[in-house]
Amino acid sequence: MTTAVVVGSGSNGLAAALVLADAEVRVRVIEAADTLGGGTRSAELTLPGLVHDVCAAIHPLAVATRFSQNFDLAEHGLSWAEPPVQYSHPLDHGRGAAAYRSVEETGRHLGGRDGRTWTRVFGSLTDRFDTIADCSAATPPGAGAHGMSGYWAARAALRKVETAR
Repeated sequence: MTTAVVVGSGSNGLAAALVLADAEVRVRVIEAADTLGGGTRSAELTLPGLVHDVCAAIHPLAVATRFSQNFDLAEHGLSWAEPPVQYSHPLDHGRGAAAYRSVEETGRHLGGRDGRTWTRVFGSLTDRFDTIADCSAATPPGAGAHGMSGYWAARAALRKVETAR
C-alpha cells in the first residue's frame, strides 16, 4: 500500500489527506500545533458555549464546494457554526453595518439607497452562486502562466460567471 505524509492539518492539508485516503492511500497527517484544523479552528475562549473563530477566518465557500459535497464530512464529526451576523463594520458617526446570511435582510438593515444597491449587487451574485463556487474551485487554463496569459485565463473564467444565468 502506498503511504503519504501530509504536513499541516489546515483545511488544505485535511482535504489532501481525505482525497488520498479516499484513493486508498495510507495517510499520516503531521501537525505542529496542539490542535488540528489550522485556520478553521474554533474554541470556547471567553464564555462557556460561546464559540470563537480562533484564526478570524471565514470560509464562505467551504460548505458548498463540490469537494465538501463529495464527502459526508458531518458523518465524521464536522459541523459548521454560522452566526446570524456574518460580519460587521463600523461606520462614521457611531453607526455600523452588519451583513446577515440573507441578502434581503442585510439590504433591509442598511436601508435606503445603500440597501437597494446591496440587494441588487449581492442578490445577482447569490443567484449565480453555484457557477461562482465551481469557478472558484477550478484552475482556469493558463492561470499559472506569467504575464498576460494568466490575465486572459482569469478574464475568461469571469466571463463564464457573467454569462451563466
